[in-house]
Amino acid sequence: MNDTPDSTADETLSRLRAAIADNPADLDAGSSLAQHYADLGWYNEAIEVYRGLIKYHTDNFSLLLDYGNTCFKKQDLDEARSAFRKLSVISPGRIEGWNNLGIVQLTTQDNGAAIQSFKKVLELEPDNAGALLNLGNCYDREGQTQEASALFLKATTVKPDYADAWFNLGNSHLAAGNAAGAVDAYKRALRLQREFPSALKNLGVAYEQTGAYDDALDCYTKALQLNKADGGLYVNLGNVATKKKEFDQAKQWYSTAVTLSPREMPGWMGLRHCALAKGDIEAYVKSTIAVLPRLDEAAISESVMVLRELSHFGEADDLLARAEAQGMTGDEVDAERMLAAKRKGSGAGIAASLYKRLRTLTRPSDHVLTCLALFAYANGRLDDANGFARRCAARDATLEAMLWEGLIEKDMVDEAEKAIRSYLGRSGNEDCPVAWFLLAKISATRQQTIDSRTCLARAFECGFSDFDKIAAEPALQEILLSLKIDPS
Repeated sequence: MNDTPDSTADETLSRLRAAIADNPADLDAGSSLAQHYADLGWYNEAIEVYRGLIKYHTDNFSLLLDYGNTCFKKQDLDEARSAFRKLSVISPGRIEGWNNLGIVQLTTQDNGAAIQSFKKVLELEPDNAGALLNLGNCYDREGQTQEASALFLKATTVKPDYADAWFNLGNSHLAAGNAAGAVDAYKRALRLQREFPSALKNLGVAYEQTGAYDDALDCYTKALQLNKADGGLYVNLGNVATKKKEFDQAKQWYSTAVTLSPREMPGWMGLRHCALAKGDIEAYVKSTIAVLPRLDEAAISESVMVLRELSHFGEADDLLARAEAQGMTGDEVDAERMLAAKRKGSGAGIAASLYKRLRTLTRPSDHVLTCLALFAYANGRLDDANGFARRCAARDATLEAMLWEGLIEKDMVDEAEKAIRSYLGRSGNEDCPVAWFLLAKISATRQQTIDSRTCLARAFECGFSDFDKIAAEPALQEILLSLKIDPS
């Protein structure tokens, strides 16, 4: 049989055409012909037949419903909307018109109208699981997550074998931070529909959030068997491998994601993160440059900050130059430019001008405030530096260290020690190398040799390596020798 509507080999098609040719108003023959066309995927021909029939049967519900459904399949959404709206008028007590109208409205992002249509369905059938699910989707798009979750839950109650309802309920739990609830919902969806790649993928995400990394890997691997072209799954596998500190494996997953979707950000961002975790600055810079045109100001300035804090000033300056060449501007980029100009010593006027502008911002970000504090501190303006630092909503170890050193320079040693010990006492901060170094310095100035040696040893255990700072403190040099650590 040929693959065009003109084929004469299809006896059914020939018979139906003949019937409608003899009587264009024959509803049964015309509907059968239109359905046959639609089954073949010939939507234009099907729609033409439906339109011919509608001239004779203007308000026939089934005819209008089939016509609207065919228009929807063809993605003629305006015509589908018109047909379903007419159904809701001629038979307002039937759910089909309201439900299909709502689906078209949901598809065209007309959430407010879709909500009203699905509410009409539920007025007629309060336990209509499909309408409950679709209304929940509308509320989810509107950011009304609690209302959406309640509707998804009700859909699973009235139709416990509804896999999509369990899946959406899992999504709402996941968005609300209820990973355990999400795991249960996704598992129920998968029991009902074993080959459900989206549920497997999201179940993996939920397992990640609970710290069950092996279970997450198992889910992502199974989902990959169903959809090998999903670059996001390779990113997810890379994320789990990174969390398990399996960086070589993570790099392979991220590289595969980049190969599949070289224009997508997640794979490149994963390579960046993995490279940074491994201390591979060259790979970090390379992956950053690869996505530089698509990074926003915050991401670029953060990348420069990372390189600056790791003392890779040449790479930081190169990244700034590339950003400027692409016209990237903004307060955070300017803040990094200010520190770069100060560091290089060849742009004192530029640095001073940027400092003057940035310090007058009414609502500077933490990044800008941090740069202002570091700049002020480098210029000996301790009070200004402390003022900027204390305005930061969240201070990193570098900024905290600057505050501590400022207190020590102002002979407020007791206050500095109290602040340092308080910082170390908070969860996650106990391995801060500069904090232990400064405690060693404070103890050395008090001639508390044993305490100083203990703190300095702890600093080295945590990764302290700035021997220039030790060289500036004779008492610490003696303690360093006693620890038998070779600065070279």
